[in-house]
Amino acid sequence: MKTLFIFILTISTMSSFAQKKDSLISAFGTNFKLYKNLNTNTFEVHKNDEKVIFKNLKTAVRLNGFLQVLDEKNSMFYINENGAKVKEANLITEVCGTVPNYTYKILRKNNTFIVTELVGYDGEENVAPKEIESISAEGIDKINFPNGTKKVTFDANESMFYATEIFLNAVLINKGKKQGVLYNNTVRYFDAVTYANGILKVQTNNKVGYYNITKVKYKDVEPFVNGLAKFTTTNNKTGYIDANGNEYYD
Repeated sequence: MKTLFIFILTISTMSSFAQKKDSLISAFGTNFKLYKNLNTNTFEVHKNDEKVIFKNLKTAVRLNGFLQVLDEKNSMFYINENGAKVKEANLITEVCGTVPNYTYKILRKNNTFIVTELVGYDGEENVAPKEIESISAEGIDKINFPNGTKKVTFDANESMFYATEIFLNAVLINKGKKQGVLYNNTVRYFDAVTYANGILKVQTNNKVGYYNITKVKYKDVEPFVNGLAKFTTTNNKTGYIDANGNEYYD
């Protein structure tokens, strides 16, 4: 009986250790699974739950048909659904047929700019927009959406083309020598704001960053390539940042 108890205890301990060591993130491609090794805080790709074909990955970004990864040397590459390492990812994005459409407008009422939102589906009628944000017009020289106008329209499929949060309906403001961003009822001012590929690059005191993604502390940040972007710090260290602002140094 004592031997049986020790055996059961041993099996339980081994099972607990296995659970603590690896955490399944998702199934991927043909018989592949992405795990996070909780002991090393790195990622692994397993085939048939047995063979480890990639390990010690600093990060793994799930894309449509690919994983975008950084290895232990901070080299970026892709893994396709057949488990092969490739340099580029030819992404094919499937969109949904029936999704909501969004229309945002900037209107002026007396000395206030109002942002309205209309959410609806094709064929709907009599859908009224609602006011979602406002800001005093005092001192504002220019105000518009990133498309350069006071109206922007897109549907829910738009976000599927990006691996980062996008800001199609952020309100850009020129106020004296400052440029601001009004988003989710919060306005923040910077020395410069540049819009490209759905995201906003901001600058303050000769330091740059990505709005709502990173701190404004870098010497330079390059455009995102899918879910990763290169950065250079003020002391010339380099690496990658992901869509959550996590840093991976070279």
